[in-house]
Formats: sequence, structure tokens, C-alpha cells
Amino acid sequence: MRTSDFEEQHYGASPLAVHMAIAMSWINYGIGALVMITSVSNSYHAAAGMIVAACVGFALSGRPVAAIVRRLTGLAQGACYPLGIVLGNAVGLLAGASFASYLG
Repeated sequence: MRTSDFEEQHYGASPLAVHMAIAMSWINYGIGALVMITSVSNSYHAAAGMIVAACVGFALSGRPVAAIVRRLTGLAQGACYPLGIVLGNAVGLLAGASFASYLG
């Protein structure tokens, strides 16, 4: 059976699972931005927190976190990749929110 280019790039994960994980991550970023803007007094600090969230989240999402999830749980590689996207972006939002609250 021949695998598609999409499956090779995303460790055999189904396109629907990957697209749903990406959509969930964008929704998390939107909610995180609203929370940071309303909870931090200075909007520049909230913007700096979102920049940190995006940088850390995009650096961790996908393969790095998927490898950790696979090692810890033993799940198949195709199942870990969407989890890696969501969890990596969640860690990025946590880091960004921590940085924004630290600034002000």
C-alpha cells in the first residue's frame, strides 16, 4: 500500500485528525489572547506574552512533543502526532501567559 505525501509528513496520522488538532490549537490561541488581553493591565505585555506563546508553541508542536508522548504512552506514531500539536501549543500558551503575568 502506497502512503500519501501527507501521511509521510505527518507520521501516518489521518488528515482529519491533523486538521482538527490544528483547528483546536488556533481556537486555544484565540482564547489565550482574549484572556491575556483582559487579565494583564498593559496591552503591550499581553502582546509580548502572545509572541512568546506563538514562538514556544510552534517550536514544540508536532514532532518534539509527539516523540515524548509516544515514549511515555507507547501509542502508535500516527496517534501521537495530533496530540503533539495540541499539547505543544498548550505548553506555548502556558509559557506566554506566564511571561505576560511576569511582566505586569
